[in-house]
Amino acid sequence: MKIRKMILAVLMAALVLTLTGCVSSLRPGNIVEKNWDFTETVRDIDISEVSCDVEFLVSGDGGCHVMARDFEKVIRTVEVTGGTLRIESTEFPVRNGFLSFGFFEDKKQKIEVSLPAGEYESLQIATVSGDVEIPKDFSFGGDFSIESVSGDAALEPGKCGDFSYTSVSGDLRLNRTSCGSVRIATTSGDLKLNGVDAGGKLTVETISGEISLKAVRADDTDLGTTSGDVTLDDLDTGSLKVGTVSGDVTGTLASDIRIKADSTSGTIRIPDTLKDSGSSNTVTTVSGDISLDRE
Repeated sequence: MKIRKMILAVLMAALVLTLTGCVSSLRPGNIVEKNWDFTETVRDIDISEVSCDVEFLVSGDGGCHVMARDFEKVIRTVEVTGGTLRIESTEFPVRNGFLSFGFFEDKKQKIEVSLPAGEYESLQIATVSGDVEIPKDFSFGGDFSIESVSGDAALEPGKCGDFSYTSVSGDLRLNRTSCGSVRIATTSGDLKLNGVDAGGKLTVETISGEISLKAVRADDTDLGTTSGDVTLDDLDTGSLKVGTVSGDVTGTLASDIRIKADSTSGTIRIPDTLKDSGSSNTVTTVSGDISLDRE
């Protein structure tokens, strides 16, 4: 994956600089602002960043503009080729003997992408510690994917194709959008989906992150966590599978499905109208409590 290549590049750079004795002599320099303007039509967007936050804005003049506020020693490629806007950090600064790998990032570091409002083909973003913000003015007919280590994402695209989000500790907020399938995987990041209409399968996997679904619709829903709680508020789904070890499962269902609930040592509270011991829709936990009802 792209994010793995970025991390490997940083680690290799650190090793080379350490072995050559150059680490302590390098400094990232001052924060500077650089701008790029394009007249070409943009259909696809591909962004690879380390520490910069990424924010999408509506262009006031209908053009494509990119502003990067970052350390002056960072070398960045910004270009539009074949309808693809590509933004990529190709060299990482070192400050005070440490690579700028999200440990000492300055919150002034930022990428602003200004484009005309409307629908684009696809969007791919890979970042280590930068946050990502996309407003409702933008839609993506094709795939929409974000890979992150610790950066948070606040997303509200008008619509998108298949959506995927992979992170270690970054939080995700996905609001008021329609999409195809949704696949989310984190280690400890919290996940909140509000008003999401997934035309395919919704899959969420996390270790300790909290899962919260509000007014979400999906053909199939598969949620898994070890210690994080699962909260369902007005979930409308054709099929349901929830599994936790110690996390609680609470909330309401809007669909007419019945479920088979099982907890080894936790308490189960669901009405008879929701129960079906032979159902393929399952909610299971080892020590967590289960409390579900109809909306």
